[in-house]
Amino acid sequence: MSHASPPPRRPPLLWEQHCCLPLEHRADIGELARCRRPGGSFVSVNAGYAPHRADDVTGLLMSWRARIAADGRLRLAASVEDIDAAARAGQVAVAFDLEDSGPLEGVSTGCATSTTSASARCCRATTPAARRAAAASTTSTKGSPPVVGR
Repeated sequence: MSHASPPPRRPPLLWEQHCCLPLEHRADIGELARCRRPGGSFVSVNAGYAPHRADDVTGLLMSWRARIAADGRLRLAASVEDIDAAARAGQVAVAFDLEDSGPLEGVSTGCATSTTSASARCCRATTPAARRAAAASTTSTKGSPPVVGR
């Protein structure tokens, strides 16, 4: 009869589905490093919502992606493999999401180039009816909160 111990359990992965930074180009992306955990970490950062235009969100993402790529504590994640690699390296895997489909301005093409592949799958899942409803609810951006720090 063997009394071998079971293999050690891997610490759990922290999965933060929707975290927020100030919607500013110069937001402190280093705050995301607080999510580091021994079992690995994945955070999806809100990059905009209905009042924001696609150009605002795209500019914000370009700024954040460059700064995340330059921060050794963080790793951009476009796949499960990226999340696993970040966990092995002790980094936080980072992707982006939208609060709603308003910033898509009724167009779902090009999502993969302006966000991550994981978010692009979500964009493609948006139905034509949902895109029309989002477009109807955001017909005017006058008076909407701006993305600041350009």
